[in-house]
Amino acid sequence: SIDKFKINSETDAIGVSSGVITTRERLDREAASHHQLVVMVRDQGTPSKRSLARVVIVVNDHNDHHPEFVTSEVEGRVYGSAEIGTQVLTVLAVDRDHGHNAQLKYSIVSGNIGTAFSMDPSLGVLSVAKPLLPLGHNRYDLQVRAADGGAPSLSSTASVTVFVTTASNAAPRFHDDEYTVEIAENLPEMSFVA
Repeated sequence: SIDKFKINSETDAIGVSSGVITTRERLDREAASHHQLVVMVRDQGTPSKRSLARVVIVVNDHNDHHPEFVTSEVEGRVYGSAEIGTQVLTVLAVDRDHGHNAQLKYSIVSGNIGTAFSMDPSLGVLSVAKPLLPLGHNRYDLQVRAADGGAPSLSSTASVTVFVTTASNAAPRFHDDEYTVEIAENLPEMSFVA
């Protein structure tokens, strides 16, 4: 720690009379979150008298790291018949900052056709938000974001591909629970209704 601070002469951090400590180089909280120095003061008497003090310097976090996804490309599969709320996959990012600067919020940025999926902002869990069969897509290419709590916030994105498959043993199901159709009373026999 001592090499990070100027402490040896009048022109350095602790002046002969000022007692001010300054840094010699930029500090990095991720490398060392605190520094301990032992400072000595002595008078000009003969013999000189001296005293020692311990100085603890705590380095606060600066939001200098972007979140990093553990995997930049994630794939998942879900049955087209999956119920709303079914969890498809989880994305995970880490931030080397500390405290509020490392608190991550996840979101879907693009590719969520028909808002088919939702993402838990705290856990990064991607879930089915709407019935998938009526949407008619068998592949979704999503971009998801992890943003930290810093001011300004730093963020990163990852690609998520979701394949919608059909279960071989899935029971057939209607797209809607109820169908309403209006027809004229004089409609001929065998006319298409719905």
